[in-house]
Amino acid sequence: MGAGFLLSGRCTMRLMFRLLVPVAALVASALVLAPNLASAQESALPRRSPLVRPAAPALAPRDPWVGHDKALHFTASAAIAGGGYALGALGTRDVPGRLAVGAILALSAGATKEVLDAAGFGQPSLRDLAWDVVGTVFGLLFAASVDYAARPAWFAPGR
Repeated sequence: MGAGFLLSGRCTMRLMFRLLVPVAALVASALVLAPNLASAQESALPRRSPLVRPAAPALAPRDPWVGHDKALHFTASAAIAGGGYALGALGTRDVPGRLAVGAILALSAGATKEVLDAAGFGQPSLRDLAWDVVGTVFGLLFAASVDYAARPAWFAPGR
């Protein structure tokens, strides 16, 4: 497990890094554009005759899974998690420790925001918290990938 392992690991991480950035851009753009696309599709539907009524009125979801708010939760959590990973790198060379610092900071920020919403400062949402978790995982993966690509020898076995 000498240089061959590092080379294959380095190539794998470069490939992973090249895939993460476009995927994040697609997720963020889909979250922001989804409400606009849904309203465009609704306006393109043919209008129903006033004589034909649906059996039950369709209720619009109060808290959709996608939208501008969810994109903000995703990006804020990803940024806080990445910053927390970098902050952890100042204190330890231990990668799990860095991941823990980033995860704790990002998830506690998301949970604090939802607690404040529940206290009357907004509308609490478990879907917001779910996007906080997704953003945290993405931010940690991205930060670890950048760290691994910058210093691959730190991740070598036996370190």
